[in-house]
Amino acid sequence: MSPCHGFLAPPATLILTPFRCAVRHDLTAWCWCLVVLLTLADATRCMSLLSDQLRTSDQSWKYLFGSVSKSDFFSQVWETQYVHVHGVSPTAFAELFDIAAMEAVLNTSPSAYDVSGASSLSDRDVKLVRRTKGRDGEWWSGMLPISAAAGAGGSFAAFARSAFNQGFTLVLNRLNLRWTPLYELCSALSQHVFGYRCDVNLYFSPANAQGFEAHFDWMESIVIQLQGHKQWSIYGTPIRLPRADQKYKPKSAEIGPVLQDLVMAPGDVLYFPSGMVHEARTARDVSMHLTIGIEVDVIFTYTGVLMLALNRSMERVTPSAEPSAWLSVPSSTCTPLSTSELSSSSRWT
Repeated sequence: MSPCHGFLAPPATLILTPFRCAVRHDLTAWCWCLVVLLTLADATRCMSLLSDQLRTSDQSWKYLFGSVSKSDFFSQVWETQYVHVHGVSPTAFAELFDIAAMEAVLNTSPSAYDVSGASSLSDRDVKLVRRTKGRDGEWWSGMLPISAAAGAGGSFAAFARSAFNQGFTLVLNRLNLRWTPLYELCSALSQHVFGYRCDVNLYFSPANAQGFEAHFDWMESIVIQLQGHKQWSIYGTPIRLPRADQKYKPKSAEIGPVLQDLVMAPGDVLYFPSGMVHEARTARDVSMHLTIGIEVDVIFTYTGVLMLALNRSMERVTPSAEPSAWLSVPSSTCTPLSTSELSSSSRWT
C-alpha cells in the first residue's frame, strides 16, 4: 500500500465530524481531532516521498526494459502478449547473479543467506530436470530425486554438477530470499512497478539441452538472460490469466503452432503473460537465466481471495495434492530417471 493512500482520498466526514462533536466536549471529539492532525501531518511526509517513489519506479523500470514505454507496456502488452527487449550490453545484469554466486548457494555458504538466514537447501528450493518422453508419447519434465545426492557422497554442488554435465537443467527457486541483489530487485519491482509480490528462479542449462516441456505458468514472467544463449518458442494461450489452481500439463494436440521463435542473448529481457505456452532449449553453449515471477493470483485479486478460501475449506475435508505434482514424471508414463549415469566432474560443461 502506498504511504500516501490514506491522504489521497480522505472522507469529508473525517474533517467535519470533530468540529460537530467538539460542542459536546467528549473524548470522541478529541480523538477525531487527533486523527485529523495526524492525517494532515502525514500529508507533508507523503508529498516528500512521492517524488522519490516515482524516481525509483522509473529507475527500476529502465533497468529491465530500457527505452520501452511503461505506459504503453501496461496499456498494450501487460497480461496479453509477449515482448522481447534486446540488451544494450551483454554484461547489463552481471551484478545480479553468476556461476560463483550459484556455487555459493549450492555449497550453503553463509554469504549466500544475507536475506533469509536459511542454512540448507530443500527439494522445494532446488530441482534437476530434463525433458523426457513418456510411454504415452508426450514430453514430460523428468526430475532427478534430490534425495539421491545424500547417497552419492561428496557435496551437493558436486552432485548437481554431475547431473548438469549429463544434460540436466539446474533450477534454484526463490533466490530473492537467498541473494541480496535479487532481493533488492524484487523489492523495487514489487513496491514501485507492479504492485504484486515477486519471486526469482534460476535456470542453468548445459549445451544442447531442454529442462521443461512446453507448458504455461500462472504468474506473469520476466526472463533475464545472464549467460549464453537460449532458444524460445512461444505458443498460444489455452487459458487466459489462469489462477494457480488452473495450471495443468497441456497435451501436444492442445498447444497448437508456434507463434514466434526467438533467441535470448546475454543482456536480453523477455516478458510473457500468464497462460502463454512456451518452451526453451539451448544450442551450442551453456545458458543461465533468471525468471522473475509476478504473482498476480493468490490473495492479490478478489477471485484469488475467494479461491484461497475455498481451497482452505477443501483442505479440511480432504488432503490436497502438491501444487507442482504435475511436473513430476508418473511411473505409468515414463521410465524413472536414474542417478547411475552420473559421473564426477569439477566443471560445468
